[in-house]
Amino acid sequence: MATACFGLSEADKRYNTGVELLEEGRFEEAVTEFDQAIILDESSAAAFHNRALAKEYAGSLTEAVDDYTKSIELEPDLAVAYANRASVYSKLGDLQSALSDLNQALILDDRSVSAHNRHGLTLLNLGNPQEALVSLDRAIELDSEFSLHMVTGPSPMAGSGKLSWPWRTMTSPFS
Repeated sequence: MATACFGLSEADKRYNTGVELLEEGRFEEAVTEFDQAIILDESSAAAFHNRALAKEYAGSLTEAVDDYTKSIELEPDLAVAYANRASVYSKLGDLQSALSDLNQALILDDRSVSAHNRHGLTLLNLGNPQEALVSLDRAIELDSEFSLHMVTGPSPMAGSGKLSWPWRTMTSPFS
């Protein structure tokens, strides 16, 4: 990726705009910005991942799976991409693929509360309550407040209107 001498590359600017739009819930506009970032830098796992998030929230689940997959191809150790792709597989009713991705996410990051929660719920939905309890207990052990929120709290889209993303905006090395 070519970076301007005193600032961000055009790809990074487009990526940052996409992140801002994503955080504002303007998913289709975010997809457009991530499209441009990817055209300018096809090696950006972050751009593919966040475009997948925008597509997922816009309801384009199959396209989201494709982008999560591309993100994983570019950065195979990206645990959050496996966990997020698992979420889409669950929404599509493919619990075995979801479980496989969650297993990989936990191999890469065994301290991910979200992945342990999703893993436990997927196992529960697959009819494995004993195994599910192990993962759910681990999630509670790691962060009891997060786990409680997952059971009793609002959806990720509710509340402050802000979402938490695995990548924030790109910054200039000169700032």
